[in-house]
Amino acid sequence: MHAHYQVISGTSMASAVVAGMLSCIKSFHKDWGIARIKSAIMTSDTSRLGEEIVEAFQEYIDIFVEPDVLNFSNIEERKCFKMIIRSSMALKNQLVLAHATLIWREQKEDNGITVSSPVVILSTNLWKR
Repeated sequence: MHAHYQVISGTSMASAVVAGMLSCIKSFHKDWGIARIKSAIMTSDTSRLGEEIVEAFQEYIDIFVEPDVLNFSNIEERKCFKMIIRSSMALKNQLVLAHATLIWREQKEDNGITVSSPVVILSTNLWKR
């Protein structure tokens, strides 16, 4: 997977993420209405800011990002990275919904910028070596 980056934000950017989340929830709970799904999205998470990274399937999943550092010299400069996700055969026949956030941080002492990319994998075909 390649991602081309530029810094963008706002409610129009969040709408696509929420729509994707809504679709995933609806696929698992076909009898839920929009109000129940909205409630589940808005009330079921806690902030994990500053917590250590925990991989739920760390014995089964390897995640690599190349390159591990992106250097920018212009405001609208674009860069690419590749994310590689591999799994052992232990999960190959299961339907898996995995989600994560890839976070890039600017290395400034006071006002560093953070760019977050949501990552969602919903497939059985991706879980093969």
